[in-house]
Amino acid sequence: MLMTNDKLIDKLSKLKLEESCLKRNIDRNYRNLKIRTRLFERLKEVQVEIKQTKFKIRFEKEMKNEELR
Repeated sequence: MLMTNDKLIDKLSKLKLEESCLKRNIDRNYRNLKIRTRLFERLKEVQVEIKQTKFKIRFEKEMKNEELR
């Protein structure tokens, strides 16, 4: 399922915001091991999603360029 570039950019911006929020929460909850572990796991998931979304944006852009040729 291909998404439009606008939706992908929106998703990327939300993921970036979530990433910064998670980092802030990790800093704030550094003493509680259970919370910190859960936050780190979610942070890893978000970073993977960011990479995937960036790839999809690049892919969409390349497909669009190929169509124009």
